[in-house]
Amino acid sequence: MESLGIHDENTFSDYDQEQIRRFQNAIEFNDGTYYVELPWHVDKLVRVPSNHAVFLCILDRVTKDLIKNNMYQNYLEVFWQQEQDGIIEIFVPVLEFQHYVWIPHRPVVKHDPTAMTKIRPVFNCSLKTGNGMSLNEAAYSGINLTGDMLNLLMNFRANNYILLADIRKAFLMIRLRLEADKNRFCFFIKDGDHPRCFRYSTLIFGFTASPFMLGCILKFHAAQYPLDDCRKMMEIRFYVDNLVTAEADPHKLVKLYSLTKKRLREGGFIIQSCNTNVDALRDRMKIDGTLRVHDKELERVSEYQYNPLSEKMHVARIQCDPGASTKRRILSEASKLFDPLSLCLLVTVRSRVLIRTMWKNHFGWDDSLLPEILSGRKELSKDLSGLSDLQFDRQALVAEQPGDLYIFCDASKEAYGFAAYVVQEFRSCLLFAKVKVAPMKEKSLPVFELMAVYLALKCLPTILNNCEQFIPTRLCVATDAQVVLAVVAIYDQQQHFC
Repeated sequence: MESLGIHDENTFSDYDQEQIRRFQNAIEFNDGTYYVELPWHVDKLVRVPSNHAVFLCILDRVTKDLIKNNMYQNYLEVFWQQEQDGIIEIFVPVLEFQHYVWIPHRPVVKHDPTAMTKIRPVFNCSLKTGNGMSLNEAAYSGINLTGDMLNLLMNFRANNYILLADIRKAFLMIRLRLEADKNRFCFFIKDGDHPRCFRYSTLIFGFTASPFMLGCILKFHAAQYPLDDCRKMMEIRFYVDNLVTAEADPHKLVKLYSLTKKRLREGGFIIQSCNTNVDALRDRMKIDGTLRVHDKELERVSEYQYNPLSEKMHVARIQCDPGASTKRRILSEASKLFDPLSLCLLVTVRSRVLIRTMWKNHFGWDDSLLPEILSGRKELSKDLSGLSDLQFDRQALVAEQPGDLYIFCDASKEAYGFAAYVVQEFRSCLLFAKVKVAPMKEKSLPVFELMAVYLALKCLPTILNNCEQFIPTRLCVATDAQVVLAVVAIYDQQQHFC
């Protein structure tokens, strides 16, 4: 549950709070740009090696692959543009190479026509050699932001009118204050036969603390303005660099767009790739040059695909390998689909049960699996690949209208969970679901039935808080297990069940 932001209060440790306080106190704003100090675990930082020799070996391989695929020049142009923008700087090391940290990089190519950046470098800050630490291990990665995603997606489904946007090169707009931090973001580029030394003066893609720092900066910047709707939106409607929000009033959304664009620009951030289902706002975006233009009907919202014309959404399309025959490959396949709201839970839970079965039978990472497991995996692969054809209404509820919330709990010997539905004006819609696979240690079915109800009640405050203005006129938690009703009767809490 913690992975979805469902946790008890006071989750953050004293260490978390101290790291956050230290980072916030070091923020500087000069000439329209934010400057930060990187948050480190000091005891681990001293164990990060230079990786100079390893980097040069990787650079040769990456360069050869790029040349082979006729992409090398396009890749270099990204760096030349970054140098022109002051994001990276060429430097001559005054000390030996071993006194700097060199980070391998590789290209990430996006074939999605909606992507603004087709090719970009991503840095392997997780590189670990020998007994040393990687940069990501030595960095304080910050608090979990996945809970914000749940809030963002539920709000996205709770109102008539939506606004999508992102911040142009958000990480690269935040500068580093300290020379020591810049010297840990060093890399080479092969320009001809000779490598040239560069280093970043900004945050980078691939550094585990970058999302946390961007989130802190956005909240810090929002706090410089009056406590109005725009400030609230800037504080809670961003997930990393993506803005996703919905409102009941289209005129209010137009005003929020204009004010947010103005305030972000004052902080050195440029809003781009905007879209909406409000015609007047789309016209404004065209004039501003911020409207996302591509030849596809779908927009990406977190891990979902959304069609502004039909007001439908579905999980992103994936290609599963039906021939995956080892635990290693099956785990890799299972991670391809991410469904934060668990809208496709009836299929995805089978993947988790399969993984549990492999662990229970003590299969090695590359052992051949039993024929019955492979047969089930093949059928599951077909179903997972077809999930993108399953569409859901984008708008699950109208926040300010009365309605009922029904939560259905159930369990088996393999898994237990619940599904939450909103009913308004004789229309029902799946809002959220959650499942957990049964632990390795066997328990009785009545215990799992009780755990399903407990899981639902544990998640209920998060569901209600994330729906904000929606206050159900009737709340019904349903189970078909008599043992659950008997336990509830003992504690005289029958009013919570029906």
